[in-house]
Amino acid sequence: MKKITILSLFIFGAIFSTNAQVTVGAKAGLNFANVDTEGSTDARTSLHLGGFGVIMFSDNLGFQPELLYSAQGFERDFGAGTFEANINYLNLPLLVRYNINEMISLHAGPQLGFLLSAEDEDGNDFKDDVKGTDLTFAIGGQVDLPVGLVAGARYGLGLSDINDNDLGSETKNRVFQLYVGWKLFGN
Repeated sequence: MKKITILSLFIFGAIFSTNAQVTVGAKAGLNFANVDTEGSTDARTSLHLGGFGVIMFSDNLGFQPELLYSAQGFERDFGAGTFEANINYLNLPLLVRYNINEMISLHAGPQLGFLLSAEDEDGNDFKDDVKGTDLTFAIGGQVDLPVGLVAGARYGLGLSDINDNDLGSETKNRVFQLYVGWKLFGN
């Protein structure tokens, strides 16, 4: 946590000591989440919401940090019934942003997720079986629309095993996101 605080202070210091263009906004959208694991699982449709910042260092290159609540998980059919895993994270994407033109941008970079909760469809807690952090590689694109609206899509490829149960197989998050947002201030 100390490293994140120091990194945040460094980033904010760099922002305010340069001529960078800064934009802040809010976003929300759909998650189509699943996991890569042994056996067959189905996607869980849920939501994500939070805020984003954009720090442009030139016309084309910038940095886009975000803070998002993200409802993820999966469903598994066992024949006699299904198991729905509702795994919720506080995600911190730290993305490099490349503007192709004034409307279209591409984003890529690491995302650190902090586990908030893990429950089945009946509310039974299994948080002890899920690791407290998740590292993901995120890649996507965005369209900046008139009057500050944005719309985009992103794919998160889990890099770390989230299974904290010695009896289970390696499990990595996968999530496809569609979102809309609004720039609250800035360009």
